Amino acid sequence: MNCPRCQSENEISASFCRNCGYNLQPNFRNQQLPQNQTSDILVFVALVLFFIMHLYWFIIPKVVDEWWIKLKYLNFSWNMLYPIVLLLLAISVKNKSFKIISIILAILYTGLAWFDTIKGILH
Repeated sequence: MNCPRCQSENEISASFCRNCGYNLQPNFRNQQLPQNQTSDILVFVALVLFFIMHLYWFIIPKVVDEWWIKLKYLNFSWNMLYPIVLLLLAISVKNKSFKIISIILAILYTGLAWFDTIKGILH
């Protein structure tokens, strides 16, 4: 195996280059996004989805007559997104105890919301 920095020959199992000391076995954990940046991305995505959903609920009733009947399945889809937004926000919580509680509450809300939505579709 050749060193990417100095091109000297090294054993395949070598962790460092014997010539220049370059790390031949990079730590993949260092290549992941930092926790703060990941949380920020999750919060941003959740807020964008939340904004789009509320914009939809604000505009559609004013534009479409009998909107609930005509857009029944689109509304079903939007109602499925609400719990996903809550789960994204719960996952982004940094404190482990609060994160666990947030995820449990989001899952409970998800179950109730999906049950209520499906019950509304079937009636």
